[in-house]
Amino acid sequence: MTARSKGRGVKARVQAVSPLVRDVLALAAGEKDMALCEAAGVDPFSLSHWRRGVRTPNVTTIEKVAAAMGYRIALVRIDD
Repeated sequence: MTARSKGRGVKARVQAVSPLVRDVLALAAGEKDMALCEAAGVDPFSLSHWRRGVRTPNVTTIEKVAAAMGYRIALVRIDD
């Protein structure tokens, strides 16, 4: 794989990040990475990968990150 094709693959993965992950990471932008990772029990490298779209956290992990910032994830029924 060349650097050029590798770069395109990363861009495609970044676009595939779910809205939930994007919203939680946007809230996390104002947090200090090390403090957030420690509070949520996640590895700093994982946080970096999520932000770059290299990997996607599972729902349980996103809930931990949200809880570390004082939020919780909830399902809300959308009425038509």
